[in-house]
Amino acid sequence: MKLSKNKIEALKEIESKFGPNMKMWATGYSLPHITGALAEVLGKTGVVIKVPYSNFVCRGTANDVDSDVKGLMPFSKTRKSEDECTTLFYGETPIDKKNYIPFQGGCDVFYVSKINITAYWVEVELVKAPHVGMFM
Repeated sequence: MKLSKNKIEALKEIESKFGPNMKMWATGYSLPHITGALAEVLGKTGVVIKVPYSNFVCRGTANDVDSDVKGLMPFSKTRKSEDECTTLFYGETPIDKKNYIPFQGGCDVFYVSKINITAYWVEVELVKAPHVGMFM
């Protein structure tokens, strides 16, 4: 896959902005914040986001992943059912209503540990990050 220099620079900024922060009391970012930034930069480009829970991945165009993630969040204004989501998987198996969704809780926050550009996808690896409840 060939990305423009502007997109590559924007991905580096995302990696820096959402990357691990060693400052005292720093917390991670919710998945909708990360997917929103990726969708803004990548749009219809394919993305694979590896969420650090079992073999859970988000795979599809950046816009579709962002829509599915935001649609499953509690109190979403663009609510979706699990059956409508086409980009969220456990391995190769699409999610369904009986699956645990590892990004819906307030304690589910992440850092971007690495972004790789492969021949077919932009791969984003996340790591679990501290959440605000850890400091109370």
